[in-house]
Amino acid sequence: MKPWSIRPALIVLAALFAQAAHAQKIKPFAPLTGPYTVGVTQFQWTDDRREEAFTKKNGDRRVVTVQIWYPAESGSAGGPAPYVLAPAEFAGPTDDAKKILMANALIETGAKLDVPVSKSQARFPVLIYNPGGGNPRFLSSFVALQLASHGYIVAGVEHVGDSMATHLPDGTPLTLDNPPLPPNPSFDPQTATAAQWVDQIRSEWAQRDRLMSVTYGDNLFVLKKLVELHRGHSAFKGRLDLKKIGALGWSFGGAHAAQLLVRQREIKAAVVLDGQMFGPGKTQLATEKPFLLFHGTHGGDAPGALGEALKVLNAETESWNVHLVEKSTGPRYRAWVHGTEHGSYSDWRLLFAYAGGDEREIAKARRHAQIISELTVAFFNKHLLGATSGLPTYDELEVRLQVWGR
Repeated sequence: MKPWSIRPALIVLAALFAQAAHAQKIKPFAPLTGPYTVGVTQFQWTDDRREEAFTKKNGDRRVVTVQIWYPAESGSAGGPAPYVLAPAEFAGPTDDAKKILMANALIETGAKLDVPVSKSQARFPVLIYNPGGGNPRFLSSFVALQLASHGYIVAGVEHVGDSMATHLPDGTPLTLDNPPLPPNPSFDPQTATAAQWVDQIRSEWAQRDRLMSVTYGDNLFVLKKLVELHRGHSAFKGRLDLKKIGALGWSFGGAHAAQLLVRQREIKAAVVLDGQMFGPGKTQLATEKPFLLFHGTHGGDAPGALGEALKVLNAETESWNVHLVEKSTGPRYRAWVHGTEHGSYSDWRLLFAYAGGDEREIAKARRHAQIISELTVAFFNKHLLGATSGLPTYDELEVRLQVWGR
């Protein structure tokens, strides 16, 4: 169970971003550590074979937006890539949409927009990234940028109906009159007992299990479209190494990464960024393929009845992780990065630190992002590309790393 919420972060972000008219640009993401310049682009694709599950209108087809970070040709002429590639997606009146656009006005990513793919090698390995529930596809740019700088093509998948977007990238309004996660009006968090909290949270888990039947389909569609990019007339023609595909994801996206690893033979390795398992067989997943599970160490507690409920639920979800590790047979890792919370495995913790303006918090958030990125790059280098070097080592006060099946 991940009780960390982006809401407090958004409130503090708003205080800073409201001053965007006279504030300086910020560079929350660390300098790239790989040899490549990073390019970024995106696609809006329609899956003609699937109806849109979250509208009541017959005939609506499922639309999937994908943002791709990739190793770019050095010295290519191209403008700086904004944080939000299609601001039209956030044109609606919601508070989330407004604050995303405010953040976009201030953030420098260090990437270039729509520049050519690097010619330094014929093909590059591919990673499918899934964001946390309710978040857009670019909310772990900190790690996607680093992976691309090390020679990976990273495809971030947007899940319509489970995001902050109010429109499609082309400006089409989203009319989601059949929401995937309907609220429970009878539940009162102020008076709920521990047992009622457990029931409510398990109900929300069941909703996410059902939601995954749609969002997992988005991933299968993206895999198909990536093959078309590789074989068809596109800037990526002939450039994707389709024999070396991995998956990663934060939170709910981590569940997608785990399911992709277990269920799809194309996926060779996966990184779960502080995610909880959802979807088919979530309590008893196992695989012979390599994986890395990240875990936060702070922010999992709560007072009162909610805290009591979380003790029960956290023990339950931990048993699923233990089953995955004990019943799997390939190389597998668990990493606890000390001082991290759930949002540290996305961009939110970095943005929150910059919004607060505390240099110590900024340094801490950047260090956490550095460790997460280093371990993720090294894991894929070893288990997707066959590098002989292992994962980096850290002081035990920073990282507790468990390894099985070296």
